[in-house]
Order: sequence, then structure tokens, then C-alpha cells
Amino acid sequence: MLLGLLRFVLSKVHPESRMFTEHAGLQKTYDAAIIGAGTNGLAAACYLARDHGLHDIAVLEKGCVGDVSAGRGTAIIRSNRFT
Repeated sequence: MLLGLLRFVLSKVHPESRMFTEHAGLQKTYDAAIIGAGTNGLAAACYLARDHGLHDIAVLEKGCVGDVSAGRGTAIIRSNRFT
């Protein structure tokens, strides 16, 4: 596994070319803007696109996408964190 990871990092060709490039700046207008790219923010963007036909959606996140509830969970998304 470590050898495969090193091979991927040192390779010049990656399966997803967007991973290591800078993205263009924000547009002037969007159909919708969602602040927070956690589980709820990404779900909201999916529902807006699927159910309401909005396809120009900005999802803004200061950290990693899906980092808090989905990223740090134990492979499940809980409806109540305290029980």
C-alpha cells in the first residue's frame, strides 16, 4: 500500500487531473450559494440541482469538504451525536 501511494504521488499522470490544479476564481453570480460543504451542505446542493433544476451552485467551505460530520465519523452518519 505504501509503495502504491508513493507511485501515485511521484507520478506525472493522475486519474483526476483537477486534484493538483488551482481552480478559477468565483463567478459574479450563481443560482444559489451554500456556505458549508459538510454533509448537509452537499446534500442541499444535490437537492437543489435534482429537484429544482439549479445547476450553477457555489458551495463554499473554509476547510476540507465533508470534514466534520462525515469526515470524522466512524463510517456512519449519525442523526443524533449525543446518543
